[in-house]
Amino acid sequence: MFLIFLVAFLLCSYVLLLIAYHIKWHQIKLFQPVSTQVPTTTLSVVIAARNEEHCISDCIQSILDQNYPKDLFEIIVVDDFSTDQTAHKVSNFEHQNVRLIRLEEVLSLHEAQNTSFKKRALTQAIASSNATLIVCTDADCYMEKDWLLTIALFYELHQPDMIVAPVVYKSQYKLVEFFQSLDFLSM
Repeated sequence: MFLIFLVAFLLCSYVLLLIAYHIKWHQIKLFQPVSTQVPTTTLSVVIAARNEEHCISDCIQSILDQNYPKDLFEIIVVDDFSTDQTAHKVSNFEHQNVRLIRLEEVLSLHEAQNTSFKKRALTQAIASSNATLIVCTDADCYMEKDWLLTIALFYELHQPDMIVAPVVYKSQYKLVEFFQSLDFLSM
């Protein structure tokens, strides 16, 4: 009986916490860049990718389609020991803004196993960048057209040491997906 009460209490507490996060999320003041402001910040968009052949092309294309001056950003994709066609798909982008780093060409599998692949991939990409800002994303993400513009203009206005932006899930609004989104948001 006590166990059932404890589980019910924890579940109710968790649901109330998620509801509170949901309410607070909608109270966040959105940053609205001034439409006449022209960005000057150079950006490197860093993507650590491992076995992402199914989504990497769409991710890169969504970044290339940004409303941001093409001469102010680059995309650095680090293939961290993929066993699929991820690197091949990235190398198919014959665009000056897209660079591929193959982690297997930079360090041995033994060296990479001493730390997480993703950490090593991000470290390699950041070390090869000359940009003012490093913007990290995942290979399975797709960005709205003003994503880079918003980040750069926020940086130019506020000069923060770090910018953390939310990830918005696109879902079919099923109850389970709603709670998964809130749970992820709480992290």
